[in-house]
This record gives sequence, C-alpha cells and structure tokens, in this order.
Amino acid sequence: MDINKPTPIEERYSGEFQDILFEGFGIKRFSEGHKYLGEFKNGEFNGKGALSAPKYGEEYEGEFKDGVYHGKGQLTLSTGAVYRGDFVDNEYHGQGVLSFSDGRRYEGQFVDSEFNGHGTLIFPDGKKYVGEFEDDEFNGNGVLSYPDGRIYKGEFRDGKPDGSGVLIHTDGYKYVGQFKKGLRYGSATIISPDGCRYVGEVTAGYYHGKGILRHPNGLEYIGEFAYNKYNGRGILSCPEGRVFDGFFLEGEFLKEGQNSSFESDREMDCDKNNETSRADITYLFFDAETTGLPKDYKASATDLNNWPRLVQLAYIVFNASGEKIDEGDFLVKPEGFLIPPEATKVHGITTEQAQMEGVDIATVLDKFRSLVEDADFLVAHNISYDQKVVGAEFLRHGYENVLSKKNQICTMNSTIEFCAIKNKYGYKWPSLSELYFKLFETGFSDVHNASADASATAKCFWELRRRNIL
Repeated sequence: MDINKPTPIEERYSGEFQDILFEGFGIKRFSEGHKYLGEFKNGEFNGKGALSAPKYGEEYEGEFKDGVYHGKGQLTLSTGAVYRGDFVDNEYHGQGVLSFSDGRRYEGQFVDSEFNGHGTLIFPDGKKYVGEFEDDEFNGNGVLSYPDGRIYKGEFRDGKPDGSGVLIHTDGYKYVGQFKKGLRYGSATIISPDGCRYVGEVTAGYYHGKGILRHPNGLEYIGEFAYNKYNGRGILSCPEGRVFDGFFLEGEFLKEGQNSSFESDREMDCDKNNETSRADITYLFFDAETTGLPKDYKASATDLNNWPRLVQLAYIVFNASGEKIDEGDFLVKPEGFLIPPEATKVHGITTEQAQMEGVDIATVLDKFRSLVEDADFLVAHNISYDQKVVGAEFLRHGYENVLSKKNQICTMNSTIEFCAIKNKYGYKWPSLSELYFKLFETGFSDVHNASADASATAKCFWELRRRNIL
C-alpha cells in the first residue's frame, strides 16, 4: 500500500531552533496546505507529531524519524482506511491494525505495508481467517471460517486452501486430506452426513480413483471410482453376505455375459472367498529418517536442494484384512553427504554407522519402488513430508517419483480433531507419539527409528479403522 509523504515548498515555520535548524517543538506549514505540528531534530520531523496532508487526503499522528513515519502511529487515508500500529521508514512494519472502508479489518503482522506473518482478517460478510500471511495473501497454516458455518483448518497457498487440511460443514460433512488451489483434490478421508465414510482419491470433491466406501448399514465397496460412482475394478460386500467381485460401470456391477471383456467377473457368497478378494488390496506403511529438516515444507519434491537426504527407510505391507505380508528396514549408505550431529541426536544414526552398515541407495530405491507400484494405498504419519523426502531421492537418482501418483492416507492429518490438541489455530497436527498415547494410553519405544515409527503408524491405523475413525 502506498503511503504519501508531502514534499511541497515550505511556507512557514514557528518554533524552536538550534544552530539555525528546527529543533524541539514547532509548527511547519507548507504552501499546499499541509501542516506538521510536533517535535523536530536536526531540521527534520523527529519524535512525536501530527501531519495533515489534505492534498493526499491523509492524516497521521504518531512518531517520526528523519522526516518519515517511524515508530507507533495512526494513519488515516483518503480511501477511508485507518491504520494503527508500527511504522518503519513510511511503511506499515511490525504489529498493526488496518481497518478498510468496506468493513474489512486486519490485525497482525506487517512487512513493507503488506500482511506478512501471523494475523486475523475479518470480512464484512462474517468470513474470518486466522493464521499465516505472505504478501497480503493467506499463505501457510490457518483457519478460515465461512458465514454459513463451514470451517477449514490447514495449509494455504496464494489465498486458497492448498496442501493438507480439514473442511467441516455444519451438517456433519467432514473432509480430511489434500487440497489444490482451493479444491478438494488428492488423498482424503470423507465422512458424509448420512454416516458414510470414504478413504481414497478425490478429484474436485468427488470420489475419483481408488478408494474404500463404507456405509452405516455395513455395505462396503473397495475399488475404483469415477465421480462418486463405482467405476472399474472393485469388490462390493453386502450386509446380507453377498459379494460382487469384478468390474463396475457407473455404479452398476457388470455380470458375466453383459460384457464379454469381463469374463472373470463373478458373484460370490460372502465366506472365505470374501477375505481372499479383500486380500488383493494392499497398504504400504513407511517412515523415513533424514539428515535434517527442509527449508520449506511446502516445496515440491523436485526442489532437490530443499529436501534432506535419506538415512533410514522402513516399510510394512498389509492386506485389507490387516494381515502383514512383508516388511523391511534399510539403513542408507551416505553418498556425497554426512549426517549432521543434530540429526544424529534425533534418530541416533551416525555417518560412520551408516557407512559401515548401510545399503547402497540404488538398492533401497529399487526395492521400495516395486513396493510402491504394487500397493493400493500408501500410509504414513505426516505423509506429505516422508513422500517428498523419498520422492526427492528418486529424482536425484534418475527414477520417476512414483509416490506422488499413489493413493495416500495420512494418520496425522486424519486425526487432528480426534486428538484435539489445542494451539493458536485451533487444533495442532498430532505427533505420532501423541496419537499413539491417545489410542493406547501408553508410549512406544525407539521413537524416531523408522522401523519403530512405521510399526506404530500401522498399529494406530488399524486401531483407528477398528473404531471407525479412519
């Protein structure tokens, strides 16, 4: 926002002098009607004063330094906007309150006259945002309350929900997952007002891609969706015991004979065959330990300089019945990097240990890539972080980042409301230890060991599933 400083030809000064310079208290009038009343030092406005600039329609009262607004003050603009707070070199800078003539009101941090840092913006229609700003936009973590009662808590980018978040409606609808440019887009858990629970891929708010839909009456569908309808390969388990295993088109099961290309489609009784069919769906739980933290958590995996190096990668594979299929734990041999002492303090792995006991990164990535490609769902606690760390390693070594294409479930984002740990935005993202304690009223050993964390994540996931929370 532009702030004008009047610079017309001086007309008259009355007040104190020192060495022919304005010094002390005085009044300075300008030919165009502007007037300053206040303290001077070395001939400039310095200290407390009031400046009236009718040419620009501005009135300022507060502190000055070397002729500019600097310190605490209040500025009234020609637009009707009023700012009260900190100034630095004629700019809003620090803490302040800016009230607009249209009814908007911002209270928080400013940098160079823009909303930057933590603040609260209230709109005349009742909409309210509390959180982080950058360059006048919602950027970072925040809470947006809508006039109709909807509440969004999570990450923002360029003024819109973008990243991980939770959207809650007054009718009981709840979306926990990924957003993209304001749209519900990515991996999510959705709870509908009628009690249905969906876990899977979402496009523009629709069930779209691979997912699991559970109805309150016990009906369950596991498979592919297209715009909220069963569409593609799937398994539909009915409450009375019947199971439809095959291909679906726009919500309808294609029985044998309806389409010759689906010769393997079949209708089955719900007994042991049901479990065999469900076993086709796999969950890959994983956790990574690294050389440190990224500079920007919101950066893409393609920003290789931003993301730390992989030190340890552990995984566990389960089928849909909760049976463990495979597990592994890799210590990665450092290639072109060292493990900083501060990272060792977290996970206990030293450079020397990793060099002695570690596995070549290519071997680790080859194995993990095949697991990712075969899995239906990737599960982790703070999966956005882990998948970007591993994704960056894929890209560094010439592999395609297959993680970004898979359906993802985050036990951290999905349990914000369940854990209900308060912070200044509402509820914080629970750590794995906090979620584990909430579920089991005890801790787990070897926190920040990738194998222990992956195991704890899996245990939390299946308990959340048992309680119908996830």
